[in-house]
Amino acid sequence: MKVKDLIRILKNENPESRVLLLSQNGNPFEGEFSGVITRAETTSQGEYDEEPEDDEDIAESDVFLVDGEMLRPGIALNFDVVLRSSHGTHQD
Repeated sequence: MKVKDLIRILKNENPESRVLLLSQNGNPFEGEFSGVITRAETTSQGEYDEEPEDDEDIAESDVFLVDGEMLRPGIALNFDVVLRSSHGTHQD
């Protein structure tokens, strides 16, 4: 997914809504969203724990959505809904 895709998805949502993360398809949890950081910002702060392979698609402009505190168990059905919708489609 590209930044432009995320903007397109979110543009019609209520701007006052909380942003939460749903993770772990097999054992879903809802968590707080704590921020956004770019790869350039992370690599300027230190080294990779493990050096990436040369053929990996890595760009300094990559954007990371950073999760925060885990809040509660999530609903597995949400993953199925996203995967069937255009919101879950990987688009380049």
